[in-house]
Amino acid sequence: MRKAWKVILYIALAILIIGELILGVGLLLGGSPERVWDTLYDHYDGDAIIETWNTQIQPAYEPIAEELGLQLPTIEVVSDETPEPTATPAPTATPKPKPTATPAPSAAPSAEPTATANP
Repeated sequence: MRKAWKVILYIALAILIIGELILGVGLLLGGSPERVWDTLYDHYDGDAIIETWNTQIQPAYEPIAEELGLQLPTIEVVSDETPEPTATPAPTATPKPKPTATPAPSAAPSAEPTATANP
């Protein structure tokens, strides 16, 4: 029996390795795994499954869960739509005050009288 399990293990590993190689080549050649997921899960309706759980399955098993001291979860439907980001206003730069043109003070006041013209 031990030999049979080794053979099964080798076959499973070989299938896994070949599958990974095929997946890698497919991705290198531009394949899209999302197309495969969409095909596989196309017939599942997630919202209907969640609704069935919340309305039929959970209420049926609640007495058993309470008897065992367990609490069954209620599943909420989450929207696949991502909310659009709200635009945050860019901070405005505070204007710098303009420097006033003041004459530089002289080192020492001159003692010479200035000539003024008197008519």
